[in-house]
Amino acid sequence: MIDLSNFSGILGWGIAHGYWFMFIVAVIEGPILGVVCGLLIRLGYFHFWPIYSILMAGDLTGDIIWYYIGQHGVHRFVKRFGHLFSLDEKNVGIIERTFKKHETKTLIISKITAGFGFSLLTLMTAGSIGIPFKKYMIVNFLGQFFWSGFVITVGYFFGQFYQTIDESFRVMSIVVFVAIVITVLYGIQRYAKSAVIQNKI
Repeated sequence: MIDLSNFSGILGWGIAHGYWFMFIVAVIEGPILGVVCGLLIRLGYFHFWPIYSILMAGDLTGDIIWYYIGQHGVHRFVKRFGHLFSLDEKNVGIIERTFKKHETKTLIISKITAGFGFSLLTLMTAGSIGIPFKKYMIVNFLGQFFWSGFVITVGYFFGQFYQTIDESFRVMSIVVFVAIVITVLYGIQRYAKSAVIQNKI
């Protein structure tokens, strides 16, 4: 998730450097950026279709990267770098079992819950267990198509509310709004992660 302490700087960079910067951030961080972009569209800094396309392209580029990392050794990655991402071999086993039971469903739910708490691991495991790349991309594309539209819409309608707020409270309102979005996403991830662990997905 985006660090709220750096949020104003990220927002300023996005406005100053335009679409290419948004693509780079989208590769790393999708959902919150989508909400922010919806707000910026409402405020007239960007246009909908270019941002929508860039968010999809950035997020799917990240999916491709993690798929190929997983294909070349998810267990090796977790052993070497897992501590940096709060990942361990137990998590790998959980995701592998979930994929074996519900391959397509797992990819779709992962996309719309930002990885249900196992974001990177889900993408890497898809590559490591040999889910066909074509299927992986089609399912992720369909999920991303609706998910990007949803998060941009959330930010866009917040922008309508934002424009009615007194200028002195606008920065605070953005921070509060993003905090709420992060909390909601975190709650969804916690619930989905619990369902995965209990094999209820």
